[in-house]
Amino acid sequence: SLAMYPPSNIRIALAPKRIEGNRNFLHKIWNATRLSIELLGGRATPPERAPDAKDPWNAWILSRLSQAARVAHAGLDGFRIDEAANELYRFFWYDFCDWYLEIVKPRLRDGADEETRATLAWTLGASLRLLHPFVPFVTEELWQKLHDYPEKFASVALERFPQPEDARRDAALEARVDTLKNVIVAARTVRSEHGIKWADQVPLEVRGADDFVVQQSSTVSRLTNGLPVFGPAGGARPKGYTMSVVSSAAGPIEVLVGLKGLVDPAHERERIEREIKKCEKDLAAIAKKLSSPNFADKAPKEVVDEAHAQKKSMQEAIVRLTEALALVGEL
Repeated sequence: SLAMYPPSNIRIALAPKRIEGNRNFLHKIWNATRLSIELLGGRATPPERAPDAKDPWNAWILSRLSQAARVAHAGLDGFRIDEAANELYRFFWYDFCDWYLEIVKPRLRDGADEETRATLAWTLGASLRLLHPFVPFVTEELWQKLHDYPEKFASVALERFPQPEDARRDAALEARVDTLKNVIVAARTVRSEHGIKWADQVPLEVRGADDFVVQQSSTVSRLTNGLPVFGPAGGARPKGYTMSVVSSAAGPIEVLVGLKGLVDPAHERERIEREIKKCEKDLAAIAKKLSSPNFADKAPKEVVDEAHAQKKSMQEAIVRLTEALALVGEL
């Protein structure tokens, strides 16, 4: 928690929620490592060097690892410990756990190819080495669980610190995967906002997607529990469908999710109206705080910036909820 504070802070207030969040992060490291060892059949000894990955998801995680190593090096070399710590937190939790592990988990349980096994083992080992300066006790404990021959790896502290060039950076691939992730997130957000049970498959139409997204249709289906149909952009929105727009280098992608028959109209209207009232109440409180001269002049800059971000988020939420309320009549 201390490592993640910017050095510009003159004094650091005790933040129990931040400490709790980082405790959860340590749990995440522990659980992800144990899961990875299980997926690799109990042996997770990292290879001598990064694999030459051909599969797009393997190449993507290696590219993201290279970027995380670059930021970590720059942060440590420039005494910006917070930048290094925050980047590694983001990489491990979001890129590695939320996306890569979810993608390769079914593959490995079905008997994946050696490339995926090697990529997971390398990425896990490199992640523990990168995290070691910040959380040395948990990384040392886990490092000893990775290898068949502990005497060869006496301590993670004695291992080579990962270098950015250990894995090739591919910015173009990262952009394509970001677009795919945004399509998946758009559909999952609709499910979450409308309280659709995960067991219920949703009709899903994706318009204007590039070839990469179309090729990953099975991934879209599995991570959204939807039935994706791909087509050209444009055209009227079908009744009972909600539409989100995802930007991409090739143009906007429309993500339409069917709600009819999956959402009770009366309950949905009541839920949305309740959410709108709550957002309006929260927005009023934030606006009042921002309008106070004492807060604007005396609060730390990061606190004021956070309040502005909360205000913008609440305003956007009200817009989305109002649009959802108009859709209820079609259900």
